[in-house]
Amino acid sequence: MEGNPTDGAALDGEGMGAPFIIPGVSLHQELGLLEESGLTPYEAIRAATVVPAQFMRKGTEFGTVAPGKRADLILVEGNPLQDLGSLRNLRGVMVRGIWLPRQKLDEMVAGLISQ
Repeated sequence: MEGNPTDGAALDGEGMGAPFIIPGVSLHQELGLLEESGLTPYEAIRAATVVPAQFMRKGTEFGTVAPGKRADLILVEGNPLQDLGSLRNLRGVMVRGIWLPRQKLDEMVAGLISQ
């Protein structure tokens, strides 16, 4: 088996299936910790997108926005390369090519909470 495809880059571990971890919430916390440890916002975002895709050897499927790749991305208010906090200002999510505006996401969360 070949060596690590990430060439020693930081890798965010959010969503690794640990109990009591809320996906999304923990990602914001981990991105902040990566930045506190000295990574730039760009490097922290890369650690949660490009690097995991490379680590799983799925870089041709996801991890970046490009023709032919899975259409998974978020649209936020602000520039996360200047302030990671802007990632909390969600406008909508594209999941496998399906656009979910903020209102729909809020409805989905409310439905989960009411169960």
